[in-house]
Amino acid sequence: MRFSVTMENQFVRSPNFHYIIYKGSNNEMKIRPKTTKPFVGQLHPLDAVVGKPIVLEAKVTGNPQPKIEWFKNDNKLESSPHVNLSEGDNKAVLTIEKAGLNDAGEYKLTATNDLGEDSSSAP
Repeated sequence: MRFSVTMENQFVRSPNFHYIIYKGSNNEMKIRPKTTKPFVGQLHPLDAVVGKPIVLEAKVTGNPQPKIEWFKNDNKLESSPHVNLSEGDNKAVLTIEKAGLNDAGEYKLTATNDLGEDSSSAP
């Protein structure tokens, strides 16, 4: 069975909502519907200095929570002693503690969920 809910008043009409509460005879169930495809804020290019940190970060939102992936020159990155990938508070962060010549390239951040995908890149 499929339901659709639209909230409306004299100011706004919105098909987006935070959750539905279903109350049965002995149960209450809170459902958070899938509502938004991922959004990735713009990554900004930066000039790195050898031996200094590099930090790339962007806002990432979506419901359900998007899967975050980082790429360098189209090669997927994983966290390592040299590259730290973190996410939280609606943002994704790539940190390189000490930049080297091999760190030059195009970095790309993608966010994917059941409703779509978005990405941003910076040289």
